Formats: sequence, structure tokens, C-alpha cells
Amino acid sequence: MSAADGQKDDLDRLRGAAQELISATRGFLDAVEEIVTDDERLRSISDGVGEVVRSVSSAVRRFGAERDEPPPATDRIERITVE
Repeated sequence: MSAADGQKDDLDRLRGAAQELISATRGFLDAVEEIVTDDERLRSISDGVGEVVRSVSSAVRRFGAERDEPPPATDRIERITVE
């Protein structure tokens, strides 16, 4: 096998991978288009995302409330001057 044959094989693999990626992206965009054009689906997804955001916010607030004292010095940023 010559170097040119090896390069052609590599190029063929790269081309195949690119075509698979393009095909997968088209499928993803088709699915997203179906969701975006359906008001009920879009509302349902946005409600779900909102619920996740509320849950995370609540957890962060609870975590913050549990820390009565400031974080230890090791949690702080230390600026180091480089000469």
C-alpha cells in the first residue's frame, strides 16, 4: 500500500464521518422543527425547563443558607504576581 493509497483511505473515512455528521444534524434539526412548530410541545418543554431551573435555584439557595460562616481561605482566589 502506497502513501497515496493510505491518504485516500483516510480521506474516504473523513468524508464518511462528515456525511454521517451532516445526516445526524439534519435529523436533529427536523426534530427541533417539529417541536418549535407545535405550540403544545413547545409549551410543555419550556415548562419542563422552567421547573428544572426552579429546582436548581432552590437547591442553590438551600446550600447557601446552610453555610453560616464564610468559606475557608482555601476556597478564595489567590492572585499571584509573576515577574
